[in-house]
Amino acid sequence: MSNITLVTGIWDIGRGELTEGWSRPYQHYLDKFEKLLEVEENLIVFGDEELREFVFKKRKPENTQFIVRPLSWFTNSEFFPLIQKIRTNPDWQNQVGWLKESTQARLENYNPLVMSKVFLLHDAKIMDQFNSEYMFWIDAGLTKTIHPGYFTHDKVLDKLPQLVKNFHFVCFPYETNSEIHGFKYQELCDLAGKPVNMVARAGFFGGKKDVISEINSIYYGLMYDTLSQGLMGTEESLFTIMTYKYSNLITYSEIEGNGLMGKFFEDLKDMTVEVKSEVSKDVVVNNLTP
Repeated sequence: MSNITLVTGIWDIGRGELTEGWSRPYQHYLDKFEKLLEVEENLIVFGDEELREFVFKKRKPENTQFIVRPLSWFTNSEFFPLIQKIRTNPDWQNQVGWLKESTQARLENYNPLVMSKVFLLHDAKIMDQFNSEYMFWIDAGLTKTIHPGYFTHDKVLDKLPQLVKNFHFVCFPYETNSEIHGFKYQELCDLAGKPVNMVARAGFFGGKKDVISEINSIYYGLMYDTLSQGLMGTEESLFTIMTYKYSNLITYSEIEGNGLMGKFFEDLKDMTVEVKSEVSKDVVVNNLTP
């Protein structure tokens, strides 16, 4: 039995109703999610009650834990009104041309959902029936850009315990002087404690179960403080600050500037992943062995 549990969730937040370029029907995500359900690892799934049957058509209770979490959980969050206040503010929307028509600006539940991934991972830790040692969040639609064979055939996830000592993000280079995902750049650098030139991805992240509560506490405080100040990007903006600021807890691996996660899983397959720490930006551990 694997000592790794994957955590995911999927909800219909109305993205199919957006304008061309931003629109994706819910069925598109369900199709990608169905591919993810083929992994053999333990899997904890959050979703509406209606999703349960869909999950257990592909999965068995022995390696699957379904936790009912209705969409109303996000709208009832203490952060929901803070997010809506910023989201509907013309000053925030007009920072950069693309932002006003983006998913995070147009959909009231987009940021409440994606910015709750750490909270869901922490809830999964508390309710985990598998006694896992490692827990990783994986986006339900990640197979849109990542071939599921990495997980089902190459078994790259089995190598993660050699790689991750505490908590791990995957980052890509990012050069800007205005904003990152709608989060003002200078304020983000101030919070990070140094100039930011990379962004942490949110499609796959996690680590040792025993550090998740500490990560959750840091993230909660950062989310509360920034939203209260009218600062908002997405969860990736906050993950980036944490990667720079908490290098005692967080390591990272780098991918290419297109931000696609495939390089990370390919490097994991080839056992060439470099694990870095923001303290020195040097490789601090690279002990993957055949």
